[in-house]
Amino acid sequence: MPNNYDNYLCKVLKLFSKESITADDIEEINPSTCAPLCKLRKLKPNTEFLTMGNDANTVYIALSGTYHCLINSVFGDSIVADTMLSPYIFGLLEYILNVPKYTASIRTIKASIIIEVPANLFFHAMHNNLTVANVCISYFANVSQYYMDMAEIRALYNLDDTILLYLFNSCNSSSFPFTLTVSRKTMSHLLHINLRSLYRHLSKLQEQDYFSIINGKITINSAQYKKLDTYCTSFLGTNRRPFQIYSAFPEY
Repeated sequence: MPNNYDNYLCKVLKLFSKESITADDIEEINPSTCAPLCKLRKLKPNTEFLTMGNDANTVYIALSGTYHCLINSVFGDSIVADTMLSPYIFGLLEYILNVPKYTASIRTIKASIIIEVPANLFFHAMHNNLTVANVCISYFANVSQYYMDMAEIRALYNLDDTILLYLFNSCNSSSFPFTLTVSRKTMSHLLHINLRSLYRHLSKLQEQDYFSIINGKITINSAQYKKLDTYCTSFLGTNRRPFQIYSAFPEY
């Protein structure tokens, strides 16, 4: 039976390489017949499907949607620690590190599709299927790069630098005028900036003509993009490595 699940997970994880996952793709990986211990779930927005402190015995493969990672503050309230975009794998790290309980909660931001997999079956597939192992290695490498980039940004750049770098990378290679579809709330979570502070800094940067506000949206024309390019080059250098975590983020 494990071999059947190895092949099934191989088929699921191959979808990670696709630019977009279609309804037909989802139908093809419905586990009801070929992998009955797995479960495909279509979740509504604001649904918590992984809870901090529960037994870490399930891996969740997020195929579509956007998610909040929630942790408890020292005061006991739940706060957003990060914002994740699918595809993503939740719960695997705890199992690999032999951590018995989930260390955070995960909640959907928008309608999402996930596949629940018993952690022991996922772990078996990692050890016995080369494709599954390769996808997981690439996945963890990307996650590690994400957090190294975030640590570098927080250590080296002030809030203005962080915001302008985000705007620059969001509209890089786009046609102009470029309109940022991300809400201020999403932006504050993604950049780990207090929402009020974000509004204050955006107001100042707008006055400096790094962008305009049109119909409530941040809009960047070609001249403003050149100004962003000049500014980012001034502190990153000409051989800068773009932070891919700042690619355009969906509205919610």
